[in-house]
Amino acid sequence: MRYPSLAFVLVLAIFTGGCYYKPASYSIDSQPFPGKRVELACLDVAVTLTDDALAPPPVLSYTFGNRCTHGTYVDLATIRVIGRGSDGSRVALHPHDPKHELAVLPIDGLWRGHEEIAYAPDPGPPPSDVCVELGHVEPDPAAPDRWVCLAASEQDGAP
Repeated sequence: MRYPSLAFVLVLAIFTGGCYYKPASYSIDSQPFPGKRVELACLDVAVTLTDDALAPPPVLSYTFGNRCTHGTYVDLATIRVIGRGSDGSRVALHPHDPKHELAVLPIDGLWRGHEEIAYAPDPGPPPSDVCVELGHVEPDPAAPDRWVCLAASEQDGAP
């Protein structure tokens, strides 16, 4: 009796669910990535506003999957985020990172991840809209900017 090779079983597990990210699926364990989506060189990225019991708004939820079979990097540390007030004013938002944990980190091929980051304006009330530049989440100086704007009314879980 012949047994399937280990390589065949591994490939079958990768592309039929398993623990790995299915390229261009924008989902983890059959749950779709929430928010607005951007396709980069290897990364599929989605972002949405969300609530956090401990952090003041705005809090951005990032979900990403590496559709390449080789590793790449995820840079959530240097993302540019702009808040827009109801009066049309704009203010730069900075990640709330008191322990200095944000960094450019590697992600394996066909893997996925999720992070939530709170942002704070300098100074002022929370903005009504947030715009995020996602084109450089996967570090590439030649990549074009890819701005995504989110309104508080689009917040994950908002009515």
